Amino acid sequence: MPCDSSHLSASRLEVECSRMHMLIDEMKTGKHPNVKSSAWDGYDRRAYNSYEIREMADRLTAELCEMIQKDKDITKRSLELQVWARDHKIADERRSKKAARRKRSVSE
Repeated sequence: MPCDSSHLSASRLEVECSRMHMLIDEMKTGKHPNVKSSAWDGYDRRAYNSYEIREMADRLTAELCEMIQKDKDITKRSLELQVWARDHKIADERRSKKAARRKRSVSE
């Protein structure tokens, strides 16, 4: 049997970072991402096998969020970007509510 790299799957965080890189590229160029590419599946060279993947994810999230907030109307952007923005907004709201609950429970 020949050797292959099938055991080297991209992690979920590598997939998300790869996609955020591509969505940031879309915000900068206006060109929709190729969702059939290996980069969309987590193998973007900027993210795959990175030693600082968590820090990268936080930095990319902040950068993409800021770009979306400045754009105001992302309805002409790709569906992938719109879904990311929606999911990120929901996650932010949940995180804020959780922090508020923690703050209340500490002060009681």
